[in-house]
Amino acid sequence: MTYLFNKNNFIEFLDDFEPEKRVRMVGIYIQGFQAHKETCINATDQRDAEALQATVHDMKSLAYMIKAQDFGQHAEDTEADLMDNKPEDAFKKAKDLLPMVDHVLSVMEAHLAELQG
Repeated sequence: MTYLFNKNNFIEFLDDFEPEKRVRMVGIYIQGFQAHKETCINATDQRDAEALQATVHDMKSLAYMIKAQDFGQHAEDTEADLMDNKPEDAFKKAKDLLPMVDHVLSVMEAHLAELQG
């Protein structure tokens, strides 16, 4: 699958931060996405709609913030299913979020390596 989010989107987001703070910020975002991925997996496996809604809401906000629009939109659609009391649809969509999280993480981790380089 082709994702719209790329290094240039991430650099555009990071431009709002002072250069000396960028390494720290990227690390924080990586940790955040990793934690939300784990929560998404667990909530989906346990069929915990409340936990899924909380983590998908946060992922949506983070995705839009870092300019990962396609990921943000998918998270928003997943959250909408939960709000519309369609948890089974949301659980299916949540599984599709996981490769998106992996893609975002790979872009951020590669950029972090460059910043530290």
